[in-house]
Amino acid sequence: MGKILDGKACSAQIRAALASEIKTIISKVERPPCLAVIWVGENPASATYVKAKGKACEKIGMDFQLHHLPETVTEKELVALIHSLNKNHNVDALLVQLPLPKQISEESVVSAISPEKDADGFHPYNLGRLIMGKP
Repeated sequence: MGKILDGKACSAQIRAALASEIKTIISKVERPPCLAVIWVGENPASATYVKAKGKACEKIGMDFQLHHLPETVTEKELVALIHSLNKNHNVDALLVQLPLPKQISEESVVSAISPEKDADGFHPYNLGRLIMGKP
């Protein structure tokens, strides 16, 4: 007979471990780590995911920045925001909520994220390391 996995209990354990790790980080760098999320448009599923990410950060003691852009944003404007967040020393991790509007190349946007701040691990460098077994 298979083992039943209690997802809620497992999630609570992971959150508790992360919260403890965050406290250690705060004691060393004197600020909580920060996740910046860029959300383009009004996709309802994306809204749900972004809200959940914000709540998860709050529960473990991380800062959360939401950059909500209109559907009409250009790729150039979006990439400029990514470069700005890449340079921001108070932002430790960055992700762009997918999907993006048709006028924006997901490949270009994902490639603009600094590999060191790539929260999703979608940057080509990070994917390459994963494929090589070196995440």
